[in-house]
Amino acid sequence: MRLYDRIEFLEFFDTEKILDEEAGLFEYYVTSPEGITFDVYINLYECTICFTLTSKDNTDLVDFAFHNMHTVVCDTNKPGSIYFLFYQEGKEDPVVTALIKPVIALSLNTE
Repeated sequence: MRLYDRIEFLEFFDTEKILDEEAGLFEYYVTSPEGITFDVYINLYECTICFTLTSKDNTDLVDFAFHNMHTVVCDTNKPGSIYFLFYQEGKEDPVVTALIKPVIALSLNTE
């Protein structure tokens, strides 16, 4: 996986957990004012990204993973909004678009 910009993740996510830096394992999460938590687990060497949305009472709402991930791009071009675009190897369009501010929302493109 092409290296993502850790500074952008640190700027826009609440927390970074370095699970194993040498193995390329990182976890980030952000919690909305409504108590929804968006968790992103990145494995750089296996090119895998796992996503979890959890409710305020710690119930998993969504839990899925994508393999063969290539690039993560932060988009702050829309005032007041922060998007992360997750691209898979060989695909022009992002397979996951994550809006993390002002609310948390995920859009999947599995074509």
